[in-house]
Amino acid sequence: MSHHFNKLHVSDESEEIRDLKQLRNMKKKLSKKEKQSPTTERLAEINKIHILIREYEDKDKPPTIRKKEKKKEPKKADDFDLNEIKKFNKQRKREVREENERKRKEKEKKDEESAKYWKNYKEKYQEEEEEYYHYYRQRRDQSEPEPEIMEEKNNIVKLLETLKLAKKELPDDIRGIIDNFDKSKWKKLCMKYHPDKYKGEANYGILLNGIKDYFEGNKWIPDETWTK
Repeated sequence: MSHHFNKLHVSDESEEIRDLKQLRNMKKKLSKKEKQSPTTERLAEINKIHILIREYEDKDKPPTIRKKEKKKEPKKADDFDLNEIKKFNKQRKREVREENERKRKEKEKKDEESAKYWKNYKEKYQEEEEEYYHYYRQRRDQSEPEPEIMEEKNNIVKLLETLKLAKKELPDDIRGIIDNFDKSKWKKLCMKYHPDKYKGEANYGILLNGIKDYFEGNKWIPDETWTK
């Protein structure tokens, strides 16, 4: 008895693809079927071939496990929000500003103390200089030295004043040549304190030239050329 319904295609295990050769043959078969005119039966066969090819190609792949979507955890109480970050930055800026202001005040205080110290030192130094010259004048008035020696010492004091030098601040060797003049030592000192070699006080060379004039009988008249 014939039926007008189409018979269902029974799957045959022999159609299963087992190796690469069968895979190539199946792809060729699929290519031919797709070039032919489409019918309901032919489309079913094409779909079945696609399934067989996909099953063979995916047989070695590990099964894909779909990951469960993570639920968004509620915000914890200790998490920082934007307002807390702004508040922290504002607090930090204020602390830095206060620290800088504190350092500035400390620096001003130190500078003020340093200026006060040097002012007192200068006043004390001037007082000592005045006491020294006052004591020297008293000794000069009380004693009666020979006129030539007195004239020489007065000339040295005037030269020191002109060059803005203090005897007690001079190097020991220069003070020694003033108290006990020796021409050979004087020559060595001239070489030592020559302005081209000595990097310190430039007036030492002028002072040494004046000392030689005192003790060798040359009369020195202080003028502005000694300070140039």
